[in-house]
Amino acid sequence: MLALLMGGSVVGIAYQLEKKIILARPSPGALWKAVFIPIGFLTAYALIMSWWLEFALSGAFLGLLFWVFSKGAAGKAHHEVQPDQKVEELKKQMDKCC
Repeated sequence: MLALLMGGSVVGIAYQLEKKIILARPSPGALWKAVFIPIGFLTAYALIMSWWLEFALSGAFLGLLFWVFSKGAAGKAHHEVQPDQKVEELKKQMDKCC
């Protein structure tokens, strides 16, 4: 039962962190989930088995992985300063319409 709960927690954490990561790939979270979830399972298993060194190393790796992915997202979002013109046009049309 504990293993099921820990596995569900790993997947939930992966999906919550994915919301903070914006990737410029056709499938925006596939690589993130493909790497994070198996390492997360190993981290959870190390925690259950009280393998503290493995838990610390894999947890640090997950933190580094998140930093690498979010760093790319921050750089990508930092360049997008101007609001989207189509969105602005649609807002004006909606104001005129109703």
